[in-house]
Formats: sequence, C-alpha cells, structure tokens
Amino acid sequence: NGTELYTPSSGIINRCTLMFGRMNCANFNLDGLATDSSVFPNCWKASLFFLSLGLSIMALTVFAGLVGCCLQSIKKKSIFNLAGVAQAVAGIVYLFGMILYPAGWGAERVVRLCGYEAGPFMLGNCSL
Repeated sequence: NGTELYTPSSGIINRCTLMFGRMNCANFNLDGLATDSSVFPNCWKASLFFLSLGLSIMALTVFAGLVGCCLQSIKKKSIFNLAGVAQAVAGIVYLFGMILYPAGWGAERVVRLCGYEAGPFMLGNCSL
C-alpha cells in the first residue's frame, strides 16, 4: 500500500535484493534449492553445519531420555548424566553457529545489499 518504507534485510531468506544494480527484486537464493552454494557466505554455511550438528546431538539426548525409562546406565555411567554432558556440548556447538552467522555479514554480496558500512557483526543499512 506504499505506507511502509522498505529496508533491506540480511539473511538466507529475505524479502528483496537488488539484482544487477537495477530496481527489480528477487530472493537471495534465486534458484531455490538449485542455487549455487557460492551465493552464500562460507560463514553462513559453517553456521548451518554447527546448528544442524547441535540439533542432532539434542535429538540423541531426547532418544537417551526415552531409553532411560528402560535402561538405567551404559557402562556404569548414568544415561541422564551422559545426556546432560551431551546437552552441554550441543549448547556450545549452538553458540558456534550463532557466532558464525553474523560473522558472514562482511561477505561481498551482503555488502552490496546492505552498503559499505556492512561488515562482520555490523549490518550497515540492513535489518534482521
């Protein structure tokens, strides 16, 4: 309706990017799942890996909690203690993922979208 000012947003799925310096818009990933992986900054790819790894570890702790109803220990170690350690490791892995994502804001494509003030941990003219 034209009453809201547009501010570029930075992320894997954002509303609009300026393509080829013109006023036409498209998603950050122009071809969906077929998008070449070089489009995304390496820090974002590493962030996705660490967040997925943390999610996998947490899924194992859920499974361990269910197994804990039938089995009390594995090699004389409590399943709940092992799951607690796994959750702590998953939390650290999540932190790596959350730190790496904004580190990718200094990538060339993000700088083109958000202006020259954009850099690692600084979005410039964009918003989340």
